[in-house]
Amino acid sequence: GVALRLLQGLELSERAKAFLANSMEEVKQGTEGVDRVRERSKVLGLERTAVEGRLLDLVAEGMDEGEARAVLAGLMKGLEDETVGNRDREEIVARFLRKVNRPDDPAQMERGIELVSRLSEIRGEPEKVLAECRVLMNDLALSHEAQSALGELESAHGALNDTGLTGNDYHFDLGLVRDLAYYTGLVFEIRHPSLPEGSPLCGGGRYDGLVKALGGSEDTPALGFAYSLENVLLAETSEGKVPLKEETGSTEVLVVPGDPWAYSGALSEADRLRDQGKSVEVEVREVSLEHSFSYAEASGIAEVAVVSKNGEVEIRKVGQTSDVETSPPE
Repeated sequence: GVALRLLQGLELSERAKAFLANSMEEVKQGTEGVDRVRERSKVLGLERTAVEGRLLDLVAEGMDEGEARAVLAGLMKGLEDETVGNRDREEIVARFLRKVNRPDDPAQMERGIELVSRLSEIRGEPEKVLAECRVLMNDLALSHEAQSALGELESAHGALNDTGLTGNDYHFDLGLVRDLAYYTGLVFEIRHPSLPEGSPLCGGGRYDGLVKALGGSEDTPALGFAYSLENVLLAETSEGKVPLKEETGSTEVLVVPGDPWAYSGALSEADRLRDQGKSVEVEVREVSLEHSFSYAEASGIAEVAVVSKNGEVEIRKVGQTSDVETSPPE
């Protein structure tokens, strides 16, 4: 997601931006990897040739598509029939114009390659990564376009800190890529010290465009993740734990932050209830209380704990909202 947002600051086609973002793993390999990405962009026809560029300049200077077709048809009059095969000249002209309008400026592609190459090297403690990303934004004059990318990273940093994690527990890696190409936002992996670098316990991310790509009418906020069962078993074995414990049953309490500033308190309340042996979910979608109660009722959850920003908790029975038990913050 960071790479895609930063690439928005360059005048590149969507195809070129997707190609560059998905080339991150290769550019990590240094000069040889960068050269392979550069060559593949040419093979795939992502860059304009000099002739295509000059013709596109003519169109940009005021020629409409009809005039451009006439110019190209005139240039082809001197060609022998055998040079066009079974296609007529109109078909060749139309195909050529489509090709001219598609490829990207080689200079902009080079800036894009430099961007993903430098991004792939930025990793480590969150504050350090954010600082290095601001330097990159300034170097490539992308500060305006990059605000949303940095905002997303900063929000993730704050949310992770709310869970009680510190910069020693997690880090940002702007060169992290997942095998599937449909991700549009943050991607993540959860790792365990007993497992090798390339064997995460879990991985996933945000993909707002997947629903539309599969036939939906519009982009839809979505995320997903999956655990590697084999790696979880290996990690539990390394800690001397008995794997595959029996599930505790359905959710008993839904914990709802009363406003965006109550998220940290909601996590603390969820931990407190879990310590009592209860099965708990935390509402993370920033929806209305009415929506949360409807969800709890439809899911068979008996209680909703509403947490205010000062830490006070209201326990409400689902379907009996008049029965309220209030507990002060600990």
